[in-house]
Amino acid sequence: MFRTRRHGAESLVSLIYPGQHFGDILMFDCEPRTHSVVAVGDTIIDHYDAKAFGLVTARPEVLVALYRVAGARLGRALAMIDDLRTLPREGHLAKLFLALAPTADAQGKIDCIQEDLAGILGVTSMTLAKALGKLKRVGLVETGYRHIRITDIGALRAWVSALELD
Repeated sequence: MFRTRRHGAESLVSLIYPGQHFGDILMFDCEPRTHSVVAVGDTIIDHYDAKAFGLVTARPEVLVALYRVAGARLGRALAMIDDLRTLPREGHLAKLFLALAPTADAQGKIDCIQEDLAGILGVTSMTLAKALGKLKRVGLVETGYRHIRITDIGALRAWVSALELD
């Protein structure tokens, strides 16, 4: 999910994984959409118009599920705000790698480019490079062409936990 800025630059805002939903808030506030989504790989997208969405959300179990998702997203947003106030940039990057870890292959390799990582974190490429350098120096990640590799997921989790306790 990304947002196009007035000057034409695109900022990567979030990653949406299989089974997740997006765009439902547009059904309620009737505002123009502020973000766009691009599929990576084979993707199936269901679309509900306002009438169908109304029928689906008339079921209490669907409302409960949507509320849980909204609550989880709000919790992540609040945690991110707290992280922005308390963690150094390498902490933000390490937490992003933990979030991306489920997409890694068996060797811990995550396909990505630094420009996208910078966009997700809302930092410049130079700031990202400095944070990435710190994580590399402590042996938590390795970089390669269009990928990073988490060298030890347990060590990365422990490092982030220690950072959060400071």
